[in-house]
Amino acid sequence: GMNGADGRIGVNGSKGSNAKTKRADRFRPKAGKPGKIGKRGDGGQFGHSGTPGTPGGDGASGSAGSPGGGAIMLRTWSATGSILIGGGSINVSATIPGPTPGAGGGAGGSIVLISPNVTLSGATLRANGASASGGGGRAGKIAILSSSLTTNVTTTVQAMPGAGAGSPGGVGGLAGAGGGAGAAGFGGQGGAGGLGGVGGAASVNPNQGIGGKLGKGGAGGLGGLGGKPGPCFWWPCFWFVYDGSWWHYWDFGTFPGLGWNLPEYDDSNWRTGTNSFGYGDSHDTTIMTSNTCYFRQAFEILDPNSITNLVAFVRRDDGVVLYLNGQEVFRDNMTTNVISHTTPALTGAPDDGARVLIVEIPPHIYQPLLRYGTNVIAAEVHQATGVTNRADMSFQLRLMANGLPRYPQSFGTGYTTFIPQLHTSSNGTPVSELFADVPPGAEMDLFIWTSMGWQMESYSPFMRGWSPGTSVIRPGESALLSNYGPPFNIEIVGYPHEANSPVVINRNQETLVGEAMPGGAVFEDLAGHAPENGTTLTRYVAGVQADYSFVNDAWMPQEPVLAPGEAAFITLPCLTVTAPSNVVLEAVSPMGAQMTTQIAATNHCGDPLMVQYAPPPGTWLPLGMHPVNYQVFAGLNHSSGMILVQVTDTTPPEIFGATDRVFEAPGPQGVVIPDYGVTVSDSADPLVQLSVTPPPGSLFPPGTTLVQCTATDASGNTSTAEFMVTVTDTLAPQITCPPSMTLVKNTADGADLIYTVLTFDSGDTNVMLECSVPSGSVVSEGTTTVECRVMDESGNLNSCSFQVQVVAAEPGEITGFDASVGTVNMSFPTQLGVEYAIEYKNSLDEPDWQPLTFVTGNGSPMEINDPAPDRQMRFYRVRSP
Repeated sequence: GMNGADGRIGVNGSKGSNAKTKRADRFRPKAGKPGKIGKRGDGGQFGHSGTPGTPGGDGASGSAGSPGGGAIMLRTWSATGSILIGGGSINVSATIPGPTPGAGGGAGGSIVLISPNVTLSGATLRANGASASGGGGRAGKIAILSSSLTTNVTTTVQAMPGAGAGSPGGVGGLAGAGGGAGAAGFGGQGGAGGLGGVGGAASVNPNQGIGGKLGKGGAGGLGGLGGKPGPCFWWPCFWFVYDGSWWHYWDFGTFPGLGWNLPEYDDSNWRTGTNSFGYGDSHDTTIMTSNTCYFRQAFEILDPNSITNLVAFVRRDDGVVLYLNGQEVFRDNMTTNVISHTTPALTGAPDDGARVLIVEIPPHIYQPLLRYGTNVIAAEVHQATGVTNRADMSFQLRLMANGLPRYPQSFGTGYTTFIPQLHTSSNGTPVSELFADVPPGAEMDLFIWTSMGWQMESYSPFMRGWSPGTSVIRPGESALLSNYGPPFNIEIVGYPHEANSPVVINRNQETLVGEAMPGGAVFEDLAGHAPENGTTLTRYVAGVQADYSFVNDAWMPQEPVLAPGEAAFITLPCLTVTAPSNVVLEAVSPMGAQMTTQIAATNHCGDPLMVQYAPPPGTWLPLGMHPVNYQVFAGLNHSSGMILVQVTDTTPPEIFGATDRVFEAPGPQGVVIPDYGVTVSDSADPLVQLSVTPPPGSLFPPGTTLVQCTATDASGNTSTAEFMVTVTDTLAPQITCPPSMTLVKNTADGADLIYTVLTFDSGDTNVMLECSVPSGSVVSEGTTTVECRVMDESGNLNSCSFQVQVVAAEPGEITGFDASVGTVNMSFPTQLGVEYAIEYKNSLDEPDWQPLTFVTGNGSPMEINDPAPDRQMRFYRVRSP
């Protein structure tokens, strides 16, 4: 019979539409909606005869959409800030699509200017659209948010729609599927998927018999899905508070006062710094000084109604409370009671502040709190031990609106270990939600490591679901996926596990830890400390198990390095022993040094420790090298080894008594010092040689002389000391003046003064004597004081004085007379020092007096005797010259 008419071709699915623009200052294209399914073509009429036609093959699927376009965002945060673009041009283009036919177009380029004042003078802003052979490209976008805009700019907005459709279906077959979603661009969104392929035509065979059915037309292809949003850079998704934001903080050890978390609070006397804050951690940017600290960060909102969600990303060590415009919105690791400045955190942060807490503030909480203009996010951070110092403290916060960060996680065939950083609360994310994008036909097992041990989930291609399906993955938990099918990707809402964020590793039990940052990680990066002997590590590389162990302070067979995104099983030993390979002890006596305990052993699994040494502690070890064996027992755990102990004498002798000293010179040549009183001591050597220069018994001349001492022990250790010997002459010379005297005036000017002063100086033969009236001088009548001063070569002085009285001579007067036969005795008063002449005459008629005798007066009456007068009458007189 005749052939029936071909079935009509199914209509292609329509392209996903762009989101509408709500406001010029809140512009962002949303993901396109899925295109509608094309209508199925009507079947052909029955033929009169013949066999049914053979259906054609399925049409090829469309290719993935192109990535989104680039973006430029200029924003000033000050209330008086401004943006000025004067001349030149800014061009932002969409990502160039690949050559794959049917690829959907990505988003166009985008430019955003946000400032109270914007001036565009002679500039060109151009945001180019995108195009592709699949779905239509998105137009370029320009948004200017300003209360004062001045411009003469030529602005071009160009949108290049995509062209073409998916690959055509086979003859009689179904149409090709729509192109996949475009990848997320930096700041833009993914392009729409390509259009569905054209349905296949019905089979045509002129040799068919009458009555055969005609093949039906293929169904229309599905419209491509719109691309998923890119990371939060583009408006309206943006960061209010980001890494590097400047904060006000209070760490003075006191409460900052009521209302400290309100926008109107005056924080001008607070300190300022940037994320992150703390002490005791290498990543701290601003160092804190208190165990309880307060933080404030202001941010601006032009329109609170434009905020569709608000998310805080928080690191804390130990406890934290967050406030939005004075209202508490979140607390972690803190009591539920009222908090004061001295309230401690409940415990030390189990992750030591390494994990990011992603806090989604519910709309019913933040919507009544947000204000037009200035808002404040505030926090207080407490240590677990209250006012007692801890090793570290940290705080970091980022605040984002209108979006959640996402990151891809890849799973190859075989084992994959990973640590998802989730956005949900501590209740965790259900496995079914985390793996919502599992491809058809996937078969896998998932092992989740929790504090209670392993949880296992299995995914079957027949069940198309998880069994038992009750597990959740909590933030920071590790997991291992055994994939028995082809590789696939999922997208996790949150941040990937960051490098150098150690986790707590269990003793004598496997712990799964991992690394997700570029460059890979060694054990110290994963655990936060050096490996211990007995540590084991197991990893899976391309589905093959690789085992490593740390023995004798080295990794065997080599040091493991985890690739980005990889995790490994680590087991720490119960018994850890830290022993030095070589120990040096200093000798403390001639016997050497006593053996001491040298190892540090810890049993982390509860059994008591017993440590044995051979030789035991307290044994005296002489100078030299000695092997010391040790054994450590803790239940069934045992460790042993040997330490080389070297006893040395590196301490030099100690010299005592080498101090400066002063001696008085007993003579002009100086002084002889028989002994310096210098001694030496050495704990390890009683026979120490001491040499002194100049040696004891030397003559030290007047002045200062350096004495040097050197002590050397049997081990060759030498110590030196020196001191100064000063020989001085501080004794004044001796001086002796004559006694005071009375002189009788013997010249017209007075009396001659003749005297002698005696001097003596044991240390100086050259002394200088001066008298106010030198000997041999004529002293005038009256009393004169003669002062004499003597000085030696060292400047030492001494003095003495005496008085000289000069009087006029008085005539002699005989006051006593006794005459008898043959002798005459006379007495008369005298003046001291006055010479008297006793004269006589036999007759007064004689012209001259004859001298009988001369005497010098002593101040007392004197007697004169004339033993043989030759006359019976004689005249006597006494006179002074």
